Amino acid sequence: MSADHDHGYWMAEVDRAVREIRACLSFLAQSGKLTHPLMSISTLMDRIEFCVCIEEGESAFVLDEEESRVSFRCSVLKKIHEEMLCLGSEIDLLDDEPIRASQIAINLFVVHELLHIRQNFPHFATVQDIKAGLEGIGLPLLDVAADTISAWVCAHVEVHRNSDEFSEDDILHNFANFLILAYVVGAFVYDGRSVGKRQRLLGLLLSAMLVQAKNEGKLNAENIYEGWTPISPILVLNMERTTRFSAIVIDTIPGMLFPDTKIASPEVARQFWNCVGERPIFDSLKLAVMLLKQVETIH
Repeated sequence: MSADHDHGYWMAEVDRAVREIRACLSFLAQSGKLTHPLMSISTLMDRIEFCVCIEEGESAFVLDEEESRVSFRCSVLKKIHEEMLCLGSEIDLLDDEPIRASQIAINLFVVHELLHIRQNFPHFATVQDIKAGLEGIGLPLLDVAADTISAWVCAHVEVHRNSDEFSEDDILHNFANFLILAYVVGAFVYDGRSVGKRQRLLGLLLSAMLVQAKNEGKLNAENIYEGWTPISPILVLNMERTTRFSAIVIDTIPGMLFPDTKIASPEVARQFWNCVGERPIFDSLKLAVMLLKQVETIH
């Protein structure tokens, strides 16, 4: 694919993503259902011009504040597409629609990066400051929040794309799957093997399995921190330094996802910690389910 064709193709994909996201946010606004995270994205999108660039760089996008322009890198969009095609042939979570999976993942990527702008770190230099100033945990905290909200936004986008009539159950079903897509983007499009990224990415898998258990009526809510909701970001504790398996919920008052007295099988916990970036994805999901069952948070 030539550079010009590559640019044109990914520009069309970004245009499609922006149209879908805007259409959903407009519908929700008219319906009085525009929550704060959704309103934040809607306000920003009204102010921004969207482009793509073929230049390589360390950041996923470039923000030109003077021109109010966001340019996403073609190389990142292409890698997302490739990883979604791999996932589509590997796991039956996407209704055998790998192309749509790619489009959803690009929607997730667009919203995620816009959330970073709303989080006040739109430039790569700020990322380095966060890493230096809050070593190991600062960036994963911001990333897992952006991952979770972007999956929530895109769950609304997808149900609205299919129908103007949808329920919270419809949203939660898509949301669980999109948390997994966010994990795939984080684990395979980028290098997800550092400690902080593992904590963030494994938190997405736990969130996905908890939401799925809630959808199926298999959630033991009494064993989960009362501050947890389906859209609460989760970070897994570092299992390189302990055999305990636990996680924290990022909420108004952060808390432990489940009681710290619960100790999972050390071997399963180690396997889960080391599964980031490994295929097949289904094995990682099975490990997440095994651990959540061992701490009695799901049936």
